Amino acid sequence: MALVRQGLIDAIGDALISLVEWAAPRLSYRVDELLERVADTVRPDPPMTIRTLDGLLLTGLVVCDAGQVILFLGTRTPAAGAGPPPIPLGPSHPERGRSRFEDEAVPPWARDLDIDPYRRS
Repeated sequence: MALVRQGLIDAIGDALISLVEWAAPRLSYRVDELLERVADTVRPDPPMTIRTLDGLLLTGLVVCDAGQVILFLGTRTPAAGAGPPPIPLGPSHPERGRSRFEDEAVPPWARDLDIDPYRRS
């Protein structure tokens, strides 16, 4: 009985391997066609480029809602042919508000007293 069972298991395994070997070349062509069709569907027309406010290009997966990025998984790289990123506006520039970190009277080590970097959560 055990020999019959082992022979049946071997026959089923061989049949599954033969099926995969037969179907793989035929299915890979269809899968390639399907992937090309999906790529053509999701590719924006006309092409668009997404840049950060400081001039860096985004590469990765971006989910936007009404022009605002709500999820980004990827990298930021300098634009090709672009010079260094622009210098951020200084604290005295009228288009930029001051933050608590730009106060010259507070030393850098005393700025975040409410956050303990060594605390365990």
